[in-house]
Amino acid sequence: IPIHGYAEDEKVKIAIRHTIPKVLLDCGIEAERLKAAGIKPFSVTFSNKALEVIAGDYTHDAGMRHMEEAIGKIVRKILRKFKEGSYEKESSDSPGNGEESGNQQINGPGAEKVRITSRNLKKYLGEPEIHSLFPDLGDPKPGVGIGLVVYSNGQAGLMGIEVSTRKHDRLEKKATGH
Repeated sequence: IPIHGYAEDEKVKIAIRHTIPKVLLDCGIEAERLKAAGIKPFSVTFSNKALEVIAGDYTHDAGMRHMEEAIGKIVRKILRKFKEGSYEKESSDSPGNGEESGNQQINGPGAEKVRITSRNLKKYLGEPEIHSLFPDLGDPKPGVGIGLVVYSNGQAGLMGIEVSTRKHDRLEKKATGH
């Protein structure tokens, strides 16, 4: 059964074009809104390498939901630090660390620039979760099988597959599953 999803490089492109601007807008990272809230304006950029690490190590779904959640978590942590006045720029935030930026979000002159790189990701997201290839599926009940899933992005794992029977017009029984 084909289970479609995005490859990591596709997730990075989608994040640059759509997800990051959406999250920044949702979080209110606009100069006027920040000033009105008494927060120093800042802008957030993500290096391509950081987005690749998020897609590969922090998200384990075929779509973009977990990618958006991870980016949102980072932006909200930065926003909270600026609101509290506790944000401290690090050397890994500075350009020139060998990681090319795939996006620019600038709130005008004087805005503090926050750069998310593969080196400072753990500061915002913690350690990546390790997902076992063989998760504990418990004691499968009757009607539940175990199937190997290989996504188009190369990730794989095991999944419980529920099967049921029902009466059908032309046949005695029809097996269904997902």
